[in-house]
Amino acid sequence: MKKYRFNRESKSFEEETLTAGRIILTVLKFCLYGILAAAVMYLLFALVFSTDREKKLSLENDYLEQEYDRMSDQADLLDDVIKNLQLRDKSIYNDIFGIDPPSTETFIETDSLTSDAFLASLSDEELAAYSKDEVDRIDERISNVNRQLRAIFQALGDEEFKPASLPSILPVENFKLAQTGASLGMKINPFYKTLRRHGGFDIIAAVGTQVLSTADGVVKKVDKSSKGMGNSVTIDHGNGIQTVYGHLSEIYVHQGQNLRQGEVIARVGMSGTTFSGGLHYEVIRQGRSVEPVNYFFADLSPAVYRDMVVISSYTGQSID
Repeated sequence: MKKYRFNRESKSFEEETLTAGRIILTVLKFCLYGILAAAVMYLLFALVFSTDREKKLSLENDYLEQEYDRMSDQADLLDDVIKNLQLRDKSIYNDIFGIDPPSTETFIETDSLTSDAFLASLSDEELAAYSKDEVDRIDERISNVNRQLRAIFQALGDEEFKPASLPSILPVENFKLAQTGASLGMKINPFYKTLRRHGGFDIIAAVGTQVLSTADGVVKKVDKSSKGMGNSVTIDHGNGIQTVYGHLSEIYVHQGQNLRQGEVIARVGMSGTTFSGGLHYEVIRQGRSVEPVNYFFADLSPAVYRDMVVISSYTGQSID
């Protein structure tokens, strides 16, 4: 197609001759317009329509967000359990030795260890001052450890302290983790379906299972009843500690009888008000019910003890 342009001098239209440069410029201009139009169409298509892969990726992102929230909740729960275990371990240590447990920082390396590069950068005077400070810090830690060890040995050497007088074993033999029931705290009563304070630890066991005295002591009371705790035995272990064994069937001890740790005192039953066969076990210290699970440290591995604490804490319904 021919093009014409107006010549102002001759006052006439003249045919315009297309040069190679003008042709190339025109072609490039149309290509640029085409590219821009394609880009605009792609953006519009991408905003309005989603490909199958994009839909799949979107679903995966939603699932990962849900999993992250779930795992975050589980991490928070585990953190709470760990903190609870630390508090209980401290309580056990205080109950036995009357002092706080030694800090783990005393026995492990800390993040304050300095790199070789840092030490190499110090002058002789700075290195001497740094070394003195480190020696003083280590001496202080050693003194702290020695002080705590002396307190432990003093408690162990006390004539009134007898390890066997602590209710530190399980009241049934061949205990399995699956036998763990509800522990101390607010639990759902199986009969009334309401929250009530549960004063001890439930051990799920078959009727007729032997019940053991968890520590040396003297039988303080033997009760036989069809209500409440049913047939029960209370043992005084001295130092303000007593244990109670409820819902028994047969009882082999009498009031005033001296007992040794691990001695058979009765058999598991379903006497009293109970939902199923099992043993209701309590530890009373200075007239107050305390968590029995905290005293089983001498009869369980660390892993089983940890799992028992978690299960008993989160079991919402008691057997009585």
